[in-house]
Amino acid sequence: TLIDLIRRENTSQGRAFLIVSHEMDIVRRLCPIVTVMIEGAVAAEGSLEEVARRPEVIAAYLGRPAA
Repeated sequence: TLIDLIRRENTSQGRAFLIVSHEMDIVRRLCPIVTVMIEGAVAAEGSLEEVARRPEVIAAYLGRPAA
């Protein structure tokens, strides 16, 4: 219901929303552009698919060392 409301308000009223979530399905459905922050700094920005491939993002979210 909340996802539908956000989508409807964005489309019909041109309202922007700041979505903070680790739920990638929700991010994928709502956000054409995502910004990933690591330790308070912007680490990557772009589509979810683009940023999900970045070694520093993988390392930060999966606990692996960056390549």
